[in-house]
Amino acid sequence: MRDHVAWAEGIDISVDAVAYAANTMNVRATVGDYLTYTSAERPDVIAMWDTVEHLRHPDRFIAKAARDLPVGGHLALTTGDMGSLNARWRGRRWRMIHSPTHLHYFSAQTMTRLLHRNGFDVST
Repeated sequence: MRDHVAWAEGIDISVDAVAYAANTMNVRATVGDYLTYTSAERPDVIAMWDTVEHLRHPDRFIAKAARDLPVGGHLALTTGDMGSLNARWRGRRWRMIHSPTHLHYFSAQTMTRLLHRNGFDVST
């Protein structure tokens, strides 16, 4: 990442993930809760890779990202799509069913509504 951006910073609840980011990837990283975290610089991009399904209050994280990003900033996120053909076909055997670690399951429509409520334009 550091070869493609001016600066990168990360926050995670995982001590191991933060140690890897800091020690191996040479990225500023902090152990902590994003909801109470304030970055020294305003990011142009916030990434939440396979994160929102694990959060007790994903709406609060999306709202904070909307406040933290400047006009024209980007929120990049991934999560499973409960409305996908594979999810519907596999049912409870779908690979994204991870109780109790996955607290929420989104479809493309429900995620789009959550993002729109917080002022994001959505592209897939």
